[in-house]
Amino acid sequence: KSHLNPWLSIWLQPRKTINEVIQRDPNYRIGILSALYGFPVILNFFKAFALNQKFEGILMLILAIVISPIWGYISFSISSWFLFFTGKWIDGKSDFLKIRTALAWSSLPYSFVFSITMFILFFINFDGHGLMNVLLVLRAVTFVWMIILMISTLSEVQGFSVIKSVFNIILGFITSVIAAVILIVLFSWIRGWIIGV
Repeated sequence: KSHLNPWLSIWLQPRKTINEVIQRDPNYRIGILSALYGFPVILNFFKAFALNQKFEGILMLILAIVISPIWGYISFSISSWFLFFTGKWIDGKSDFLKIRTALAWSSLPYSFVFSITMFILFFINFDGHGLMNVLLVLRAVTFVWMIILMISTLSEVQGFSVIKSVFNIILGFITSVIAAVILIVLFSWIRGWIIGV
C-alpha cells in the first residue's frame, strides 16, 4: 500500500517515491506531468516570437494548454529512449517505461515553478523589475534540483551508482545531440536536392 503522495514526496524522497509510483503504474499521471512540462515551453515559444502581442492572450493560453500534453509526452518519450538506449551500454537494468516514469516525475518541481513563472511573464511585462530576477533565480534553483532528482530516480530504476547515473545522462545527451545534427544535415541535403531538381 502506498503511503506517499508523489506530488509532494518527489521533492525530498525521490527514490522511495519513484518505486511506489512504478509499483502502482509506470504511466501514473503521465498526461498531467506531460502537460506541466510542455505548458511553459510552449508559452516560452509564443513569447519568444511575441505571439502574445500579435494575438489575443487568452487564445494563446488555450492553444498552449491544448498543445502542452502532446509536446511534453513526446519530449519525455524521446529523452527516455536515449537514456534507455545508452543505459544498456553500461548495464542498465530498467525498461523504457520505468525510465520515462523517473524522468517525468523528476521534472515535476521544475515544471511546476517554470509553469507559474511563464504564466506570469506571459501576461505581465516585468522587464527591468526585481521580480523578474527573483523568478529567474527560482527557475535556476529548481532546474538544478530537477537534475539532482533525475540522477537519483534514474539511479534507482537503472540500478546504478550516482556516478554511473550521471554518466548515463551525459551519454544520452551526447547521442541525442548527434542524432539531431544528423537529422538536420539530412533534412538540409534532401531540401537542397529537391530544390535542385
